[in-house]
Amino acid sequence: MSETFVNHKLLFFMFDNNLIPPEQRGFLKGRSVTSNLIGALEIITTLAEKSVPADTICFDFRKAFDKVLRSILLSKLKKLNCPEFIISWITSFESDLSMSVLIGNCKSSPVPTPSGVHQGSVLGPTLFLADLPSFCQTDGVHCFLFAHDVKIVGSDPACLHSFIDKFVVWSREN
Repeated sequence: MSETFVNHKLLFFMFDNNLIPPEQRGFLKGRSVTSNLIGALEIITTLAEKSVPADTICFDFRKAFDKVLRSILLSKLKKLNCPEFIISWITSFESDLSMSVLIGNCKSSPVPTPSGVHQGSVLGPTLFLADLPSFCQTDGVHCFLFAHDVKIVGSDPACLHSFIDKFVVWSREN
């Protein structure tokens, strides 16, 4: 079974079950960084036209692909009733990942890595999307996602703090 086939099936499953928030613009056909920026600009402009102050807060997941805990990701997919053949294939595909360091002509021995998904693969970005929570659903906050970057816009400090609290909890657990 090819990686592209599994990726297609996983994306279909995720879209069919509303697991990819409409706010996500990265790694998806027909969505772009431009639509992400325009969406945020429209919200800010609307608030400004009403003389409502707006706050924009940006987050960036540092080393996002490296920090996906595969055990948690696979557990989430099982809880969401993802087809077993997809979970089995991902388990096999993501097993035995290792890393090494190359300095000049000297390369270290490989060391197993308990977290992370294949970077540069077809499936890696989709697995990253599957790992993201639905924390965008916070009243009074407009959320814009592009891959591993999160931008929130709002005018109510309490709502923004609520989002940030959810975001911090999720970040610590994952």
